[in-house]
Amino acid sequence: MARIVKYRAGSGRARKKATQHLEELLVVAEAAIVRTNVTRVLEERLQRSAISDGKMSTIVPPTAAATAKRDQYEVTVVDEFIQAGGASFAFHGSVPIWERQVKHRASGSGRNPSIDVSLFNAGKSEESRIEFGYYTAVKLKSDASKLFKLRTFGVPKGVAISNYLLLWQFVKKPLTNQLANSWLQTACADASSASASGYTVQVQVTACQDVFTVAKQGSTVLQLVLAEVVDGSSQGISPATGKTET
Repeated sequence: MARIVKYRAGSGRARKKATQHLEELLVVAEAAIVRTNVTRVLEERLQRSAISDGKMSTIVPPTAAATAKRDQYEVTVVDEFIQAGGASFAFHGSVPIWERQVKHRASGSGRNPSIDVSLFNAGKSEESRIEFGYYTAVKLKSDASKLFKLRTFGVPKGVAISNYLLLWQFVKKPLTNQLANSWLQTACADASSASASGYTVQVQVTACQDVFTVAKQGSTVLQLVLAEVVDGSSQGISPATGKTET
């Protein structure tokens, strides 16, 4: 499948090794999302075929079928991310922790504050915290704020904390370099708006990839962004240059 990767200007060439590592995280996420997407599409296609061929019947009301959730659940993608990234994490000396609790609620009920995934690397004395989800400007801003607020909680002694956002969306358009550039510009603009007093949200790498769909649905592209929440005063995010991979 065709794939286009774009880097924020000034984000990677001087930090080539670090940038490659971040792109690897993006690749693992792509694999997780594509796999869950393929499974969902195939299940729906087989079910529709069975009904149309008279091999099974259905009593599902049309309104219920039309309004049913068709996107992957975030938790399913995170599960696949942990599985798909196992070899990569081990190669880099990282141990993944899913639903990483960082503090206990002082009062009230509900879940304790937690991070979707944390990667602990003893060699680097680093914990990389990652929040996942479907992309919206609001989601980008809220998750960035969450990571910043929790940055000092549950930190092991002598361990540095890095905070990342890994968000995605699907668009019904053909994959082109223009689409990839537009996606990068959107993500950078939203990241700039999501930055606040005390931290900036910096897009590190974006990707666009063709994904499997039923032919009649036309072209569908998966768009992902990996952004970092960095301590410091707010600053603008520059437009990016990019590279194309197929």
